[in-house]
Amino acid sequence: MNEWISYVKDYQQKNNITYAQALKDASVSYKKMKKEKDGKKDAKKVGDVKTKTPKKDVKNTPIVVPLVSPLN
Repeated sequence: MNEWISYVKDYQQKNNITYAQALKDASVSYKKMKKEKDGKKDAKKVGDVKTKTPKKDVKNTPIVVPLVSPLN
């Protein structure tokens, strides 16, 4: 069974509400639980930090034109 569906059914039984209401109410606590769970996984992978290279701001990049002297 899907982890989300299991969570919703457990939430429904614990709170004595309808399945439809549990679908609405359980999302906040489920997302919080997932975030905490994912955070713990990330903490173990300290050496595996991925960094993103910042994108260049093309609009504010100066255009460099080489100065060429005319040949006589």
